[in-house]
Amino acid sequence: MTATLSAILLPLLFSAITGTTSAPAQEPVTPCAQPVDAAAPVATRAQEKYRSHLHSLATGAGIKVAVIDTGVSPHPQLPNLEAGPDFVAPDNPDSLFDCDFHGTVVAGVIASTTTGIAPGATIVSIRQSSAHYRSSRADLTAPDDSAHNGHQGPNNNGQQDPNNSGETTGAGTLASLASAIEAAVDANAQVINISVVSCVDPQTAQRIDTTVLDDALSRAEHSGAVVVASGGNSSNSCHPGDVVYPLHVPTVVSVAAVSSSHDIAPYSLAGAVSAPGLIPLNPAPGGGWASGSWNNNTANPIAGTSFAAPAISATAALLMQRHPGTTPEQIRGMLTAAAHPGTGYVDPLEALAQYPAPDTAAPAPARLVNINRPEAADHSANDRLYLLLGIFAAAATVTGLAAGLRQSVRRNT
Repeated sequence: MTATLSAILLPLLFSAITGTTSAPAQEPVTPCAQPVDAAAPVATRAQEKYRSHLHSLATGAGIKVAVIDTGVSPHPQLPNLEAGPDFVAPDNPDSLFDCDFHGTVVAGVIASTTTGIAPGATIVSIRQSSAHYRSSRADLTAPDDSAHNGHQGPNNNGQQDPNNSGETTGAGTLASLASAIEAAVDANAQVINISVVSCVDPQTAQRIDTTVLDDALSRAEHSGAVVVASGGNSSNSCHPGDVVYPLHVPTVVSVAAVSSSHDIAPYSLAGAVSAPGLIPLNPAPGGGWASGSWNNNTANPIAGTSFAAPAISATAALLMQRHPGTTPEQIRGMLTAAAHPGTGYVDPLEALAQYPAPDTAAPAPARLVNINRPEAADHSANDRLYLLLGIFAAAATVTGLAAGLRQSVRRNT
């Protein structure tokens, strides 16, 4: 009943405190997240070398990646951006408006010209949830890792509402998530990134009808789209052992966050594969760059499994470009084969380099096995991905942001 009560009571509590019970559904009811301004990145020689090597193999060109999130704001770093449906404000749709500074980060990890893993990919923004809007049915829920921005929304519990899985209206529900997946398939997306979760205890999960969501995920699989989702962050409403939607379907690639190639981040739930969850620098809504977001004059870092998932989505896009005609099952096999033992860490360059291009070798088989590799003596694989993502902040800055993260992960991030 925890998920049910939080989905109902938290919006009502917010209304009682702020006196905004009649706020229109089409406008934010809390101020939008404010990024921490940062200088534009300047690539080091090592960063340039890594990106040059990686993008000589693939850039993601010709691959559409649907970002089902809080919207993606236009930015010079995201030249290949398309607007998809808006389930948050359908009467006045604008899927290219990101009030949460969440979907823009996800898109930046995937396709930023300077720091993105797959800068040639096309991003399709599908706005499906927000911590800053109120739905007409008072069941709007927040994205995974929404607490990273330091703003309390109407229901900042980081969950989709599982009790509205059979409905067709509203946002932030399993039903709207299903509709968003259908929209991604209609847009011909080959990769679908979902950085939202719903954590439910196993007993409650037995009473939830997920048919609509299951059907949408099945359609995505049969259309040839790989679905990647964040594994979720440990919090008061998300616990180890919970059933996590949409990860309840085995065709969805679950992604944990790592703090190094040998260590799962302390806030992260488990995943089949993993990637860094801390993004020290990312394109900010409205232009410029950001190293975090403000909360009560404190800079909070951008961290969580939400931002590990797009690293895997981007790697999937690179693999799809390099190996045309591969199925979602084959892509999942390639990702699993590239994963480091123990943590499941995936380095994009290793993932691409382990399979020669089709013109020099036969296509990858439908079922793949793990490649045995010696244990690394250091964190070089993680360091290479950090270089790729543009980790340009000074150590002192990262240390300061880490203090904010310790406060952030106490909420459902």
